[in-house]
Amino acid sequence: FGRPPGSDMSNLLVQNIKHTNDTTAMTISSTGEVEHPQMTIAMFGFTGDKSVSSGTNVNTHWVTMDGDSNLGFKPIGPQPTVSSGIITLPSSGVWEFHLSAVFTSTSDQAYMGKSIEFDVGANGSYESCWAYTQCENFGGTGYTTLHLSTITNVANAGAFAVRSQTDLAAAATLRDKRFTRLIMKKLAPAQS
Repeated sequence: FGRPPGSDMSNLLVQNIKHTNDTTAMTISSTGEVEHPQMTIAMFGFTGDKSVSSGTNVNTHWVTMDGDSNLGFKPIGPQPTVSSGIITLPSSGVWEFHLSAVFTSTSDQAYMGKSIEFDVGANGSYESCWAYTQCENFGGTGYTTLHLSTITNVANAGAFAVRSQTDLAAAATLRDKRFTRLIMKKLAPAQS
């Protein structure tokens, strides 16, 4: 199969692809770039370094990086909201999360952890994904970094929440938005 040599290929010329209910699913610009209005990409960080006490603590200082001039980030699509460290997603779907964190400490730390946690059902019961690292200060201030990624299915965004916790052996500093970020991306519609 295939086309005979010398034959012309047909072109499908489209600007918008819509559902029969008139919901726009995809737009193609005049330069050929494809935009998905239902997709979301969001990024959160801290406005400054945060002191965190030992033990397990919910991070309550997340702010959106929307339009941050230092990072040049512009969000895509409907955005999550945050209140007291609890993040609510704008829509159901398969979501990808990336967390990067940088800690500093003037003492050696046997463990320094961060989590991405999901409350499925909005009942205050969280399922957790954790990553840990250690820190040596070498007689001064020590620095350490950790990264954590996960993907989850959000069947009902109205009954779903996200948060992040810190778990430290001793008090430390969690660095600002240039170092510590939580990135969220909607990949696909919700799975049944």
